Amino acid sequence: MATAQYRTLLEQIVHEGPWTIEETCRAYEARAQQMKESATLSPRQLARWMRGDVAQARAVAQRVAEAFWGHRFEVLLGSPHDLSEFERHSGTAAPGLSVDVESLEAAAVMAAHESFEHSARIA
Repeated sequence: MATAQYRTLLEQIVHEGPWTIEETCRAYEARAQQMKESATLSPRQLARWMRGDVAQARAVAQRVAEAFWGHRFEVLLGSPHDLSEFERHSGTAAPGLSVDVESLEAAAVMAAHESFEHSARIA
C-alpha cells in the first residue's frame, strides 16, 4: 500500500488529524479567541495553506497557526520531509494538533451555539 504524498506538513497534519476541514477551522478560531487574537480561517483559506499557496499571511494568522499546530508557519507550509533534525527529535515534529482540552471544549461550545442559533432561526 502506497503512502499518501502531501505537499505540505500542514496538509499532512490536517488529513491525518481527527477533524473535518470545517471542524479544524472552528477549532483554529477557538484557539484564536483563547489567545485573544482576532483571526479567522475559512475552509477555502485552509485549503490554500495546505497547498502551500500563500503569498503573504497576516501576522496574527501566523501566530495562531503556530500555536494551534505547534510548528513555525514556514515549516507548516514546507514539505513534511523537510523538518529540521531538532524538530524530528523533539515533541513538535509528530503530525497532530497541539490543541489543549480548553480549545476543544471551546470549539464544541461554539459549534453547539451555532447549531442552536440555526435551529432557532428555522423554528
